[in-house]
Amino acid sequence: MKRIVKILFVAVAMIAYSVSANAQGSATTSGNAAARIIAPITLTAVNTLHFGTMFNNVGGTVTVPPTGARTSVGVNLSALAPTYSAGSFTVGGEAGFSYAITLPADGTVTISNGAVTMAINGFNHDAGATPAVPQTFNVGAVLTVAAGQASGLYTGTYSVTVAYN
Repeated sequence: MKRIVKILFVAVAMIAYSVSANAQGSATTSGNAAARIIAPITLTAVNTLHFGTMFNNVGGTVTVPPTGARTSVGVNLSALAPTYSAGSFTVGGEAGFSYAITLPADGTVTISNGAVTMAINGFNHDAGATPAVPQTFNVGAVLTVAAGQASGLYTGTYSVTVAYN
C-alpha cells in the first residue's frame, strides 16, 4: 500500500510539474503591417486662357467661361485672330483618387503689354465638385478692360494647384 501511495504521489507530482511547465505567463503572435505608395499627382497646362481680340472704347468686361462662348459687357468682341479659349489642364496620378483644385483669388492676377495692365478675376473651372484622376478640366475667368485701354498684346501667368484629398 505504501508503494501504491508512493506511485500515486510520484504520478501526481509529475502531472503537476507537467501542467506548470506548460502554463504560460505571456503570449506571442504576429501582427500585420502594410503600406501603399501612390503615384504623385501631376498637372500639365494644355491650352492658354485667351480672351481673344477685342475693340475697346468704353471699357467693360470680357468673360471666357470654362465651356461655351465668351461674352462681354461694354467691350466689342472681334473674330480676328487670336480667338478666345478657356485654359485647360490635365491631371495625372493615381487613377480614381479625388483631388481639389485651387485657382487664383480675385485681385491677384494681371496681364500686361509691358507698361499697362488689365485685371483677371472670377476664375472658375468645370471639373465638378469631386474631380478624380485622370481628368482634363477647363478654366475660365473675367477680364476687366479699362475705357481707352492701350492697344497691344497683353500677357501674364496665373497659378493652378491640384492636391489629393
